[in-house]
Amino acid sequence: VPYLPGVRCDGCKACPNDSWEFKISMSDLGAKLGVPQASRGKFFIDVVQRGISGRASKIRIKYGSHTEIMNGENFRSRLGYNILKSTRFTFNRKGGTYIFKGRGLGHGVGMCQWGAAGMAESGSAYREILYYFYPGTLIRRVY
Repeated sequence: VPYLPGVRCDGCKACPNDSWEFKISMSDLGAKLGVPQASRGKFFIDVVQRGISGRASKIRIKYGSHTEIMNGENFRSRLGYNILKSTRFTFNRKGGTYIFKGRGLGHGVGMCQWGAAGMAESGSAYREILYYFYPGTLIRRVY
């Protein structure tokens, strides 16, 4: 939607989750993705589409003759939001382990809490902060 674009935020660098990494066994990843037990040692995943911010928007899961395309948020949900902290990630496989490396915490739209706090600490008023993160919107009293 027009009022929820991703905007550049340098305040994110102060966030403890600015960059992160996690490792998961192929078997555990397969279980979370619903891969049948017999295929958990020989399935394949890849990112087939990324948005303009670099976030994974479509992921392909292949095992046997089955291919499934899943959106990035659903993939993140299946792994767990506290595990795959954002859809802005890359991964590689080493042996029986997938290693995910990513940036950020969240969905990439709306207000960055760390960026907003940094702007406030630098003297920005709440309206300036809201207009920055939600461009094209109006702030007005409704009561």
